[in-house]
Amino acid sequence: MAPHQLRGFTEQLPSNELRGFLNDDPSGGRNAEDRYLLLRLIAISNFVSIDRPLYNVLVHGSNMTDPSTREHFNEIKRIIYYKVLQEWGDGYEPVFAISTDGWLDVIDVKIKAESDE
Repeated sequence: MAPHQLRGFTEQLPSNELRGFLNDDPSGGRNAEDRYLLLRLIAISNFVSIDRPLYNVLVHGSNMTDPSTREHFNEIKRIIYYKVLQEWGDGYEPVFAISTDGWLDVIDVKIKAESDE
């Protein structure tokens, strides 16, 4: 997803709320930055669902679809989801599963159990 495709989401937001693309993940913001931005938009936007595909993925051996990169991208995805859920108040825990083609998927988000402190 290119930044211009986010225009519909971002036009209604105060510019200081979004703060643009972040680079505080292990890849320096170079991988999955669009997913990270979309997840951050959820916290400051007012929408229920998106009724069309957000990604058209071209599968070939020199991009993130190369099976040898799955572990790297799955780790980035895991870090981003934990980070965003923490930003949302740290009250939720993601439940992950690996799809048949090796991708990490979030299959549920559960409320964290309260600790006995």
